[in-house]
Amino acid sequence: MNRHYWYNYPVNTRDPFGPAQPGQHLAEEYAYHEEQLLACAPPSGTPISCKYYFLKKKGFTGTPIIPELPTAADGGVGRYRIYRNSGGEWIIVWHTETGAHEIHGTIYEKWKNTIGDNFGFPITDELTTPDGIGRFNHFRRVHEPGKPEGSIYWTPQTGAHMVLGAIRDKWAQLGWERSPLGYPVDDQRDPSGAVSFATHLTLKQRFQHGSIIWNPETGAYVEGATPPTPPIPPPPPVQPSQPTIIVIKQNSNIVVTGSNFKSNASIRIRIVVGVIGNEYSYYANSNEIGSFTHPIDVSGVPQGTDIFVSATDGRPAQNSTGFLWSNTVPMRL
Repeated sequence: MNRHYWYNYPVNTRDPFGPAQPGQHLAEEYAYHEEQLLACAPPSGTPISCKYYFLKKKGFTGTPIIPELPTAADGGVGRYRIYRNSGGEWIIVWHTETGAHEIHGTIYEKWKNTIGDNFGFPITDELTTPDGIGRFNHFRRVHEPGKPEGSIYWTPQTGAHMVLGAIRDKWAQLGWERSPLGYPVDDQRDPSGAVSFATHLTLKQRFQHGSIIWNPETGAYVEGATPPTPPIPPPPPVQPSQPTIIVIKQNSNIVVTGSNFKSNASIRIRIVVGVIGNEYSYYANSNEIGSFTHPIDVSGVPQGTDIFVSATDGRPAQNSTGFLWSNTVPMRL
């Protein structure tokens, strides 16, 4: 059974950024969480129940009102479950190619009342736009050739609107909501004025400061763009490089080497052994250029055991909660 989704979530809730403690044995850092195991591990757990578990930890509220059901657009490969709280309904949708993601609020209502999973499976949770004004989800139509992507963007002033196809590509090329066009104020429409997903008709979508038009002959182009007021905010600061690690086996140790971490930082090295619930932490210190090398004694772990190694310096993850983690390195001892 494919269990990769288990490793998307932290298990050990202890403070990971205390002083470095090299040489700790795995048994000293053992963490077991029964509730999380039930939510995330088969046979009781599913990707959707695991996602729901961690959304509740982030403050989401809601009670499931239906069992997990197969999705329709892809012939039943995906799954979904609807929840309800005082604010209304929201949903978690899962597919093998996209993982499990939530849609809520006005964006969920737009998605549900348009074409639902025919519009695409969510590939993000609802996120805040870089300018801090709007909210959005991205979607992927995994059941269609080329697996095209679409988005639903919302602001209090403009409401929720779909952006897809060549019009979305053009808007993205211009800079999304930071472009001179601003946010969408309508869905794309054909010459009759009807909302349309046609690929043989001219389509037009209005934005705050202009429109994008597409037709089969000319492609997508901007009509009537005007500079927004106030001026476009500066682009977000360049984010640090993604931290990376490599892991090698050396006698009774594994040796973890990292790069692109913060300089002179305490590094938490996380090891998941076999299955979720068996998680341990080690600590190392990076040097002035953000690199480190740290041996870990694994002599107490049976040969043939699968382990999964990752590391973090405590930086927040961009566009999500939690820490920015390195790549995860699988290894069989």
